Amino acid sequence: MKEDFNERYKIVVFGKNGGKKVGRYNFSNSLARGLERLGHEIYQFSYDVLYKIIPQYDLENCLHFKKPINIKQLQYECDPDFIFIEQTYYRYDISEVTCPVVYQHREYTHFPDITNPDILLASYHWRLQAFEYYYPWEYHNIPYKDYLYVAVDDHIVKPQEKKTISGITYIGSQVPMWQFRQANGPFADMVMEQQEKFWEECIDEGYVGHIPTGLSGEDFLNMLGKCEAVLYDAGRFAGFSRVLIEAMAKKTLCVVRIHTPTQKTLYERLGLTDEMCFFVETPEDVGKIKFTEKQRKEMTEKAYEWVISNHTYDVRARQLIEIFEKFKAGEKKQLKFMGWALRHKAIHEGDGVIID
Repeated sequence: MKEDFNERYKIVVFGKNGGKKVGRYNFSNSLARGLERLGHEIYQFSYDVLYKIIPQYDLENCLHFKKPINIKQLQYECDPDFIFIEQTYYRYDISEVTCPVVYQHREYTHFPDITNPDILLASYHWRLQAFEYYYPWEYHNIPYKDYLYVAVDDHIVKPQEKKTISGITYIGSQVPMWQFRQANGPFADMVMEQQEKFWEECIDEGYVGHIPTGLSGEDFLNMLGKCEAVLYDAGRFAGFSRVLIEAMAKKTLCVVRIHTPTQKTLYERLGLTDEMCFFVETPEDVGKIKFTEKQRKEMTEKAYEWVISNHTYDVRARQLIEIFEKFKAGEKKQLKFMGWALRHKAIHEGDGVIID
């Protein structure tokens, strides 16, 4: 690891849909643009590009059997200060990488793929708790659990003042329910069944309007912008997702469902208040909501300012750099062998291994 402390860094950003020409709303691409705006030198790679650099792996077999993919070539190609990976569905061998590797990890069902990060960043608060429950051994071997939440790209997602869909609307999910269940394992069935009952009752009782699911990308954002208010339910294990802040960035009023007191605490810690949205627990709570045009505009303006001040990719880029600089300065404990996961609780002073 380089010892000089520069204000500008060389960073490899590697994501599932990375690269300049695809994944316009993808986390890694948006974060890369934010880092570039801060003046850092960014090298972006997507999975297909990685396999051109590392031809010894067979793409189909690696993805199917989840063989560890050695990414030391990325460091050789770019000589970065650190490598950032949007870690979803895949796993990597970083045992021979000598610079820090930072993982953005979102999918709790795939946490076992990550037992060897130097820094682990999580965007969904509740999913770490789910991972701890299902995989306690791997969870306790993760050296660092920092939070780098999802964000909105305010350079793309612009506020929309004119509303053509009145009242509260449920706009569905960008991902079909069957696909969500398939991707998230047996745990998802229980969660989704409970969420669907909530939505259906709200719709059946006439508390909310309904727009079919399956909208994505530009169509999804345009629909968000047309609605006066939307019902937002992230489920028990997400809590804070991009849909919420994209709606607020569109100046659309959000009705946020709360599943547990801990989930409400998360919103309070992030600074989301009753002045910016309506919090509900039951369909009856949704039915009681009444708002005037003046109130809607006041609430959405406050929510918009909250998002722009705290939850854009420019903000996330600065947070990522701050985390890396603390790590580099020794404020975060560092493993002796970069990329080596601690597999036991023993502390060997002579090995230089320190466990938090």
